[in-house]
Amino acid sequence: MSKNILLFSVSFGEGHNQAAHALSQEFLRQDPKNNVKVVNTLDYVNSMFDKMFKNVYLSSLKINPKVWGTIYDQTSSTTHSSFLNETLTMLSTIKIKRLFREFKPDLLICTHAFAAGILSLLKDKAVIDSRIPLACIITDFDCHSYWVNPNVDLYFAADKMMRFDCLKKGISRRKLHFYGIPIRADFAKEYETKVLKEEFGLDDRPVVLIMGGGKGMGNLQEVTEIILQNNKHCQVLAVAGQNKPLFERLSELKEKHSNLKVFGFVPNIPQLMAVSDFVITKPGGLTVSEALAMRLPIIIIDPLPGQEIKNTSFLINMGVAIYVNQIKELNLIIDQITHCPLRLQHMKEMAALIGKKDAAKRICTYLLKQKTNS
Repeated sequence: MSKNILLFSVSFGEGHNQAAHALSQEFLRQDPKNNVKVVNTLDYVNSMFDKMFKNVYLSSLKINPKVWGTIYDQTSSTTHSSFLNETLTMLSTIKIKRLFREFKPDLLICTHAFAAGILSLLKDKAVIDSRIPLACIITDFDCHSYWVNPNVDLYFAADKMMRFDCLKKGISRRKLHFYGIPIRADFAKEYETKVLKEEFGLDDRPVVLIMGGGKGMGNLQEVTEIILQNNKHCQVLAVAGQNKPLFERLSELKEKHSNLKVFGFVPNIPQLMAVSDFVITKPGGLTVSEALAMRLPIIIIDPLPGQEIKNTSFLINMGVAIYVNQIKELNLIIDQITHCPLRLQHMKEMAALIGKKDAAKRICTYLLKQKTNS
């Protein structure tokens, strides 16, 4: 039986949107009659709030990321104040009531903690029907306290190694499932590496993939230059994402280095990962999940204070990643892993162990079986 499904994300943080759309695509794949809608939660609060949150968040990351890290850490392990949730909920009540009246949802899913807090509070105030199942997709390898709300019925976390943290934060064991972070179905496919390498114009030398997320954040130009200067035996694939100035600067480098290929915001990241021996990237939850699904070892650079530092700790402890604290150490690390097949193989095997390429499928299958709470 088809369902009306509302997915709540936010406009900032590309990973939250990607997770929501991965679920949307899977719901429709399983039943094209499902009525699925992805909404920006802050659109239902206030357009000024949406712009303010986006600007404050992105500005803090660029100007002083330690501020964001301090806020994240100080609110992570304690019961958070309801002031923010109360304010957002008060501002969003009328619009969300209208949305629910028009859409008549059978299922609610949040890929951001703000949305989870708002919907939980609206349930508590009987503004929306408390019988509609509410599920949260935790999109990092850390469970921040803002995810934990009393009227959330189901939580989906990245890995069972998060169990202790989730239970400590107050999530009931019966609500908790470790199905992974949902990613596009393309990352679950098996690719003919030899064919793809020919299409990309690559040979048998090691292939290094450099990424900075959808917005091309981090010192990607410096990283690319360092690798090109000292690793002639490597082929470099640099992805600038939506960062057009970075794309232009990297394209200028390409004219001097035949072993460099530059990409902008492209849909073929699964194929780029398939031909690569390892990826150098910031440890965003979605990017990391994609790499793990492709059994790709990870070299972490420029983790943002807060959730990315937490992701880094998790990945290092699980043996799938190496953290480069200083960019000047990057060539040493690359030399070590390209000349130690055993270490690279171990990282690939651990990635295969914790990677969850079918996360979206498992989550959607489970949720479609849920009945309205009595």
